[in-house]
Parts: sequence; C-alpha cells; structure tokens
Amino acid sequence: MESIYESIEDLGDKIHCSGVGGSRSLPLAGRTIVLVDPKGTSQICSNCQEIVEKDLSVRVHVCPHCGYEEDGDVNAARNILARALSILQGQRDRPAILSDT
Repeated sequence: MESIYESIEDLGDKIHCSGVGGSRSLPLAGRTIVLVDPKGTSQICSNCQEIVEKDLSVRVHVCPHCGYEEDGDVNAARNILARALSILQGQRDRPAILSDT
C-alpha cells in the first residue's frame, strides 16, 4: 500500500500532465477537484462574511462584527470550501454560508 504522500504526489503529476490550466473543475476517479482562488480568504470571516483585516502573522481569527473565533487556517479553509461550493452550485456572485447547525 502506498503512503499518503506518494498518493498526493501522484495526484499532482496526473493533474499537471492533464493540462488543467484554466479549467475550474476536473473529474478524477469519481471525484471533482474545484480550483479556487484563495486570495483574501484569511481576511473574510467565514461566519458572517465581513472583512476582518489582519496581518498573516495573526494565527487566530477573531471577528469584531459577529464575535466568531477560530484558528486562522480553519477560517480560511472554510472560506475556500464556501467558494468551491458556490462554484459547484453556479453561484459565483455570492459565497455559500457554512453552518454547523
């Protein structure tokens, strides 16, 4: 059984060789890969969508608008996921709101 690192490296090679280029999504072994621009994802609150400007050295996201607190990487990841879901749902103009409820 190959390691997860070998699998990821192999996946990267397959994507590179397939010439994804400007494509937004790619079917691969029953999965869909959605390419998302991560720009600004660490500056947006994933809970209320308000902009919360901070230096990237700040590791904890604290939103002064809604009070949401989260690890900065988790907050950015939630925003990336919301963008991907919006692309898949054809709602490129507005972000999907993620909810734990």
